[in-house]
Amino acid sequence: MLVGGILQFVFREKVLSTLDRELFAAIPYYGVKHEYTKSWDDTQTYLQCCGVRSYKDWNDNVPNSCCKEVYPGQRLDCKGSPNPTTMYMDGCLNKVIDFLREDAAYVGVVAIVVALIMLLALILSCGLFVKIE
Repeated sequence: MLVGGILQFVFREKVLSTLDRELFAAIPYYGVKHEYTKSWDDTQTYLQCCGVRSYKDWNDNVPNSCCKEVYPGQRLDCKGSPNPTTMYMDGCLNKVIDFLREDAAYVGVVAIVVALIMLLALILSCGLFVKIE
C-alpha cells in the first residue's frame, strides 16, 4: 500500500495523458457497448460536460446526456441547434482532470497513512509474539 500511495503521486501526470487517449478511444463504442454508453452518460451528466474536449468530438452523434437537464430525467432538446443554453459545451477531459487532482492527494495520503498503521501493527504484533514465547 505504501508503494501504491507513492506511485500515485509520482505517476499522476502519466495517468492524465493516458486518460486523454483512452477517452477518445471510447467514443466509437458509445451506443455499441452498454458499458461505454452508461459510463459516458453518467460522466457527462455528473460533470455537466460533453465529449472529450467539446461537444464537437461526437460529430453528428451527440448523446442526450450532453443536453442540459431541466429536472432529473427531463432534458432539453439540444441536438438540432447546439448552444450554451441547451447543451453542456465544455469537454469532459478538463473536468475529469480537475476531479482527479482534487481527490488524488487525499487518496495518496490515505494510502500512505494506512500503510504506516499496518507497519506499526506488524511491529507491535511481532513484539507481542516474542513476549508470548
